[in-house]
Amino acid sequence: MAVTAKFFITKQKLQLFASLGLSPSIFLDNKHIFEIKYDNGESKKQQTENPIDAKSVNLIMLAGIGADYVVTNRLSVRIEPVYRRSLTAINGDPMQLYPWSVGVNVGLFFSL
Repeated sequence: MAVTAKFFITKQKLQLFASLGLSPSIFLDNKHIFEIKYDNGESKKQQTENPIDAKSVNLIMLAGIGADYVVTNRLSVRIEPVYRRSLTAINGDPMQLYPWSVGVNVGLFFSL
């Protein structure tokens, strides 16, 4: 669940917007699974505990710029490249980790 504010720059058939929000990140498990695949087709899996002592809840910042294309009064198509970054370190070690990612949200929106 995220709380996001969208700031519409244009209000035409093609609506441009910027977004900014916060989201909790809940870490469910702390395991690594390694899989080794050999040339002869065999594979071997090994599961280990992650050596990083990760916190179970972190806070993530979301930022994006996107466009809505209004198809009808009740239907629109949205595309939004989004940047996500942890605001709190995911671990408590001397070397603190702040993961980030870049992605794209794409969707159809239907108004009731």
